[in-house]
Amino acid sequence: MNDGKFPCLKCGLFYMNEEVAGKQFAGWYRDYFCPFTQSVTDLIKKEIGKENIDGILLCGSFATGEGSVVLSSKGTLFLSDVDIVVAVNSLSIHQHILPGKRKLGDKCEKLWRDAKFRGRVNIGIYHLAELSSLTPSPGVYDMKRKGLVLFGRKEFTALFPSYKSNDITSEEVVRLMENRIVAHLGAHRLIHTADLEDRLELIYEVSRVYTDMLVGAMIVAGKYRSGYYNRLTFLKKNRDNQTLLKLIPSDMLKKMEKWTRLKLDPSSCSEVEINSKRMWEESATDLLRYWKLFQSAKPQVENKKAVEDFLESRKSKYTLLVRLKLWRNYLKRFSMPLRIVRIINLGKNLYKSSPEELLMEYGIRLLHCRIEKGEKVHIKSLSGGFPYDSSEWSKAAEKLYSHWVKFVSG
Repeated sequence: MNDGKFPCLKCGLFYMNEEVAGKQFAGWYRDYFCPFTQSVTDLIKKEIGKENIDGILLCGSFATGEGSVVLSSKGTLFLSDVDIVVAVNSLSIHQHILPGKRKLGDKCEKLWRDAKFRGRVNIGIYHLAELSSLTPSPGVYDMKRKGLVLFGRKEFTALFPSYKSNDITSEEVVRLMENRIVAHLGAHRLIHTADLEDRLELIYEVSRVYTDMLVGAMIVAGKYRSGYYNRLTFLKKNRDNQTLLKLIPSDMLKKMEKWTRLKLDPSSCSEVEINSKRMWEESATDLLRYWKLFQSAKPQVENKKAVEDFLESRKSKYTLLVRLKLWRNYLKRFSMPLRIVRIINLGKNLYKSSPEELLMEYGIRLLHCRIEKGEKVHIKSLSGGFPYDSSEWSKAAEKLYSHWVKFVSG
């Protein structure tokens, strides 16, 4: 919300380039956000050691000029993550600092005292040798083309692999949808609150459902582009593309346009009729439908296969040895007696899936159950306590989401 203390463009786009953004708002970006990124860079260099770092990169929506931020007299509310990639030149340093990346992000957030972070300062730590072998994904594609070097040589982004948009596979699309499903479960807690910041966060989370669905459709069509605005513009200008037309009919195009604009400028929600429960449920239904669609060998055709059939046919992408190693890493946080109990209760899941794969599977089940049976439905409690141990749907969703956050952010 902009009440006049800070200048704000209607579209909510943040750019370094004054010629693009307009001098007034570029001044805000220059005077507030850029010094913040410099402070973050200085803190990271201090914590890790400048001599151990080959490069620091700003990526994600702030690198493309599309971070979701609300400005008011109370300060700055970050809805988008501030995504930072750090490449270190020592394997031992990488192994040492990787477990503490979440705490490092927390320290960075405290540098901006009057800001609130609903999104996070998200620090990604890589060993230098990893960069050239990163697999094709929207994130890597964007880092290469849109990442802004905060520290290191100017050609730092040249270390990232060069991929074409059609090199990104359908497996990445399914992964994107499943991560969004779990994030959407986490947003459910926001539908029963009248708090303004909660409402803004919910609007942001719903908008990410539709922007991620658009990303998935463009990847399937081999037409992926960096930037929310660029993708929407391309979609509207290329309605003759038969794959995109079948994946995104006119009614869905209207939704994607509406929610992309709300993602770019969440403070404009005052112009839109907001029914929190209805918009969460509608977006949940659309999200599950597109998850099924992208599972298909022919994603342009509506898939009538049952959700449970999809889940029963899933196979782990890891070998048994790797799965057991990942479970060991998860279970070592518990005392030995509790560890033994969890191993017994998890049973065949220890061999069937990795912890993250099991989390995704039950996330899909929870979302499907909520769509089919409503909010008050009671579910079967999982005796292993993972990824939830409650028979109450809302508590189970919150517990599963909290596990996912730990897996993603460390």
